[in-house]
Amino acid sequence: MTLGSSVLAVNNPYDRGDMVAALGETTGTLALKNMYQKMRADPVGRTILMERPRINTTTLNPTWLNNLPDETFGKEYIKFMETRGFISDERPTVRFVDSEELAYVMARYREVHDFWHVLSGLDTSVLDEVALKYFEFLQTGLPMCALSGLFGPLAMDFSSKVKLVKEYLPWVTRLSQQTPFLMNIYYEQHLTKPISLLRKEWGFTLPPPPANKQ
Repeated sequence: MTLGSSVLAVNNPYDRGDMVAALGETTGTLALKNMYQKMRADPVGRTILMERPRINTTTLNPTWLNNLPDETFGKEYIKFMETRGFISDERPTVRFVDSEELAYVMARYREVHDFWHVLSGLDTSVLDEVALKYFEFLQTGLPMCALSGLFGPLAMDFSSKVKLVKEYLPWVTRLSQQTPFLMNIYYEQHLTKPISLLRKEWGFTLPPPPANKQ
């Protein structure tokens, strides 16, 4: 189950199946507790925990997002979602986390995943998903991210594995050192801002080619 779920998580990046979700939830208790404490220690994080915003097509209306100016965070997000056929409502419900607080942290992590795609400039190829999983592990400590980063390369060709080791992992390491704890960002409040300014403010640099298409 562990190997299959880990490869599935990166080889089918938006097929958030029950097996992948269950493994992430059942192995992530300690990491979720640490994430929760980091959010409680931050003013914005506390606000998020108190208000519990959700990201779906009701709270973030696609028509409104599409009407935003080009190069804004919200416009880049909806372009990312629609060009890949992704729908934010399709994420699985958290089922195997008993604590209501930790269940929300897991749900929030899943819902901001696509924001991290947009901010990092990483696409949805296996190489890019593996790189993002490494970054997510450094951000969150979630074991599922580490497992996906470890086993995901099994679905990659040799040249992609070389690129991952020589270029992407050093970039991911630098990125993790220069970005804040991303669970403490209230992304919904920044959708109308230029994405270039947000990347600068939050410490994002774009990845090596070919992921860097922006």
